[in-house]
Amino acid sequence: MKADLTKIKIIAWDLDGTLFQSQKDLSIAMAGAFVKILSESKNLNEDDARKLLSESVAIHKGVTKSLEALGCGDRISIIKRVESIVDKASYLKVDQKLQKMFTDLSNYKHAIASDTSHTIINKELEALGLSSSIFESITGVDDAKTTKPDRMFYQVMLNKGNYNPSDYLVVGDRVAIDLIPAKELGMMTCLVWSNEVDPERSRRADFVLPTVYNVADLFKE
Repeated sequence: MKADLTKIKIIAWDLDGTLFQSQKDLSIAMAGAFVKILSESKNLNEDDARKLLSESVAIHKGVTKSLEALGCGDRISIIKRVESIVDKASYLKVDQKLQKMFTDLSNYKHAIASDTSHTIINKELEALGLSSSIFESITGVDDAKTTKPDRMFYQVMLNKGNYNPSDYLVVGDRVAIDLIPAKELGMMTCLVWSNEVDPERSRRADFVLPTVYNVADLFKE
């Protein structure tokens, strides 16, 4: 049975990987930053650091979580270190399809929930051609003091507005990181950039869409 969107008042968006997908050059730069952090932290050459990081990711299922487990600092400090190495916004460009989507969704409130600092969130939104004024609230690592999939991240977001969890549709590109904690708090969820029909994904995501631009289509009568 299709989930009922009639009660949705606000849409909460993940940013990296959701409102934009990392192109090859950005992915390479990010991978290089992660290796650099591990290399410098453990005094390893890049090849050894890359191999160790790959082995850790296979266990921990996430790069920042892996670096934390390897003793490179907590996840928030790692995120901010990456931000100091890679200017992600410089790899982005104005996305007119994204602008149109938010115009089509102008009857709804919006929020950002991103494992990124507020400074970088604002830079990335500007690079995409989106005004931060579109979003009623922005939750990042600065104020959440934690990262997803910690449910407290979304609790911080909830505490910013006069909404119930059931008023939210959370949009993200990662089931385990973006959607499961939101679902556990009672929010509706939407997985984007996916064509997979998987029972586990369907159980955790109320909607599965091939692109983020299709979110507006969910609300068309």
